[in-house]
Amino acid sequence: MANRICGEDDLMTTPLFDSLEIRQFRAFDYIKIDQLGHINLFLGKNNVGKSTLLEALCLHANLGSPQTIQWILDGRDEPGEVRHGNTVDPTVWSLFHGHPALERIKESIQIGRVGAPDSALSLSITWLRKTSDMDVSGGFGDGSGYGGGVQPGQQYVEVGPPETTDGEGPIPALVVKYGSMRRVLRLDEAFDDLCRRWNLQTRSHRDLATPCVHVGPGGLDDAGLRSLWEKVVLTDAKKDVIDAMRIIAPETEDFALLHPHQRVSSLRLRVKDREGPVPIKTMGDGMNRLFGLGMALACAKGGILLVDEIENGIHWSVLPEVWKFVVKVAKRLEVQVFATTHSNDCLKAFQMGTKSAPDVDGVAVRIEKKNGEFSAEIFDEKRLAVIVKEAIEIR
Repeated sequence: MANRICGEDDLMTTPLFDSLEIRQFRAFDYIKIDQLGHINLFLGKNNVGKSTLLEALCLHANLGSPQTIQWILDGRDEPGEVRHGNTVDPTVWSLFHGHPALERIKESIQIGRVGAPDSALSLSITWLRKTSDMDVSGGFGDGSGYGGGVQPGQQYVEVGPPETTDGEGPIPALVVKYGSMRRVLRLDEAFDDLCRRWNLQTRSHRDLATPCVHVGPGGLDDAGLRSLWEKVVLTDAKKDVIDAMRIIAPETEDFALLHPHQRVSSLRLRVKDREGPVPIKTMGDGMNRLFGLGMALACAKGGILLVDEIENGIHWSVLPEVWKFVVKVAKRLEVQVFATTHSNDCLKAFQMGTKSAPDVDGVAVRIEKKNGEFSAEIFDEKRLAVIVKEAIEIR
């Protein structure tokens, strides 16, 4: 995606993802989405993988970082680590399709555009052994299958998986590959240690990462709010956030975050004809939702915005204005948007919102699972207009 900012009358550049192909990631053995647009809405029944698509996109945007892996596991209430006495092992196996034990993982996770392997993020499992265990022949004498030499200063070499989990054996590691980047993360360390090591190792590849903001079904929590606050305060982006809230509360004039560096923060609004700051939580769930949406859009500039169940807390009657706002700001800030919904009102509003900007591609994608296989049906703006006009059910 280009770094330039579009003016109101400019065309949006090619979206970061014009298609999507995923292998071996969580629920997906394989899924292919042949067409994506600037603004995308995922549809489908419960448990078909709509939220998993957002997780995959977030993982790709963040180059498979351990911070993102931990966020995915925490969000699913899955144990991120398993303790063995004084050691802690990250449980990355639950990212792989079928949740196999580490020693049974043979295939890699692949996330990227269709037919573009160079743009794909790859996660796989390898096994490491300390070089101090090597015999004088330059290989291991323990049947591990490694027969290569060791470079000076090399502490570990990659070997095959252990034949048994009993006793000391090779150490499992996660291999993360994207373009020229290849990182090997030992899985006998806690997530905090993996994150510190990752931040040191990937400095030279940070320009490969894509700005990415995720808004869950419940909106932004305090931690998410604090992380976005400093990117918005005292910038022109603050106006976009105010405009979002004005969709349902036109009297909103300004906002401020009290105690932004404390664990629990408090958002206050300045509202016309009301004395003193007004807590946003007194204004209802819709205001909280739109505030989070405005903040997230502003902070996703030049990248992607992921919103799970975008209609939550918002009355159906204002959804068309919400989508028009999303389309307008996403166009100006060069943000590719991916959202999920179960709402027919949201689908209708999406069609109206994308229609309001002819130069912005809107695509709805219905995810289906049949006989254990996933498929994606594409509804471009032309098809979507017919669907809405004829009241055809596609959710």
